[in-house]
Amino acid sequence: MEQIDCNRDEITIHTFLIYFIPLYEFVPLLILASYETVLRLDPVYPIHCVLIIIYGYLPSISYALGDSMALIFLKCLQVEFRQVRNHIDKNSRRKTDQLSIRKIHHLLIKLRSQATLYGNFLATQQLVSILLTMYATGGSFFVFVTILGDRSAESGITMGETVMMGFASLWPLFGISRLYVKIWMAVTITDEEIEIASLLKKQELKVRQDTFQMNYYSEEVFIKV
Repeated sequence: MEQIDCNRDEITIHTFLIYFIPLYEFVPLLILASYETVLRLDPVYPIHCVLIIIYGYLPSISYALGDSMALIFLKCLQVEFRQVRNHIDKNSRRKTDQLSIRKIHHLLIKLRSQATLYGNFLATQQLVSILLTMYATGGSFFVFVTILGDRSAESGITMGETVMMGFASLWPLFGISRLYVKIWMAVTITDEEIEIASLLKKQELKVRQDTFQMNYYSEEVFIKV
């Protein structure tokens, strides 16, 4: 059964890496970068076009790589804590000694130290995400004010301006969704750790109760003898 759970977790991580990361991290950024790059290209100046392409794609790809690394860190921690919780939950009805509980405690200490390292990375990465989201929100307001402020009631909005306003509306929402996903994953990790602590407390109480009963039984036998 534990092997089946491990296989399921491997499938979950594999699906997360193959489908979620490319579709959620890279595809939207590449679409936006392509749109901005096409608007700035001028075939008359080929060197300028090359620089525009580098400027358009390199920051987006770098940001997507950093954000993907943060999500992968959180997903691995989420799966590891879930495996520990499932192991404790499945073996809760079995007889557990103090040594097994100590091994689980040592494993949790390693996971928490790993989570601390990830947290140090995520702190800087989240700050960058917040700043970029604020920058995108300010840019979106600027686009709306520029387009709508220069238009009278008689003159309409062109298709290009409509597309630009659409991108300007979606980009801040996309940045906020990035922050929300990482916060949600961090909260699920905290919930898993709380559940593990509760299960371990029950296991320790059970071990103490069994030890007390064994000692009491030994004393009774010794007195009778």
